[in-house]
Amino acid sequence: MLRIRFEPPGMALNDRKYGIDRCEGGGIDTNAACGGGGFALASLALISFILFQWVSAMTKRSFGPVRHRFSGIPLAFLVMMLVLLKGCGDTSEITAGAGAADSVDTDVPEARLQIHPVTGEPLARRQVLVRGNSTEPASLDPHLVQDAVGGAIVIDLFEGLTRSGPRGDTEPALAESWSVSEDRLTWTFQLRGDSRWSDGTPVTAEDVVYGWQRAVDPEVGSSYAYYIETAGVKNAGPIIRGDLAPDKLGVLASSEFTFEVTLEDPVSYLPDMTVHYTMFPAPRHVVERYGSDWTKPGNMVSNGAYQLDLWNIGEKLEVSRNPHYREDQGTIIDRVVYLPIESTTAELQRYESGE
Repeated sequence: MLRIRFEPPGMALNDRKYGIDRCEGGGIDTNAACGGGGFALASLALISFILFQWVSAMTKRSFGPVRHRFSGIPLAFLVMMLVLLKGCGDTSEITAGAGAADSVDTDVPEARLQIHPVTGEPLARRQVLVRGNSTEPASLDPHLVQDAVGGAIVIDLFEGLTRSGPRGDTEPALAESWSVSEDRLTWTFQLRGDSRWSDGTPVTAEDVVYGWQRAVDPEVGSSYAYYIETAGVKNAGPIIRGDLAPDKLGVLASSEFTFEVTLEDPVSYLPDMTVHYTMFPAPRHVVERYGSDWTKPGNMVSNGAYQLDLWNIGEKLEVSRNPHYREDQGTIIDRVVYLPIESTTAELQRYESGE
């Protein structure tokens, strides 16, 4: 999927793309090669090359083939022209961020961080990421998300017991540790005590219990209810079929920050499965207050790195940093804008036009 970026964080794969005021001009002075002067020089090189070729052709016609001492000049002109044109062509990436901000009509605050907390690289002055997200999500409720469109947003808003790391490995997230019984039928997850919903309310084991119960509740109607059953959680199948109440699910908050799962059959990879949003916690105090409207801006609270600010259907969806997120001090991108662009061709055209 194409990602349209506005001065993203300074991971320094290419300084130009990460908001540092520098243009790579192939060894040519960037002030000349990347500005209007560079274009003039490139044009002069092109005209000179054409004139030289014309004079060469006329000489051959009048005097026959002549071995020129300067036969390498046309190639030199051509190389100079290409280098200068490349330097000019790259300038669009420097100013593309401003066009992106204007095009999505969003507030672009100055970045909180000036230096990358891990690499020490200088960061762009503004940290806003504009993403093409295919189409409108059907829902932002983690237990009602049906596809990757909604999933891409939900995983920015919420966090489960574990998460997928940069290399695809499973990392601790809401849970700081976990263990399994000798018969591998009982898993115990120890939650962090400093996790908060975006309204400042602590995230507890009861929130995880409630989230898993919602996922299998037939009245909620999750498309991924079977995922809990696939994990082997006790009574998941009968609950999904309507034979048992959701509170009979094999999950338990044995303490404020201790979450236990009882399985029907041993599953060694349960921590890997909790990466999926179907197993995310849910804020009972908000869901019960607003019902199906709990995912609307102004109502939703989330426990991930971002919180929902705006959702204009057919136009854009915006999230900003969650100040109560435990790792907020290390969050680099301040705001993310998701655009529902169904056509990949249109998405590419908007990217190339500077968005």
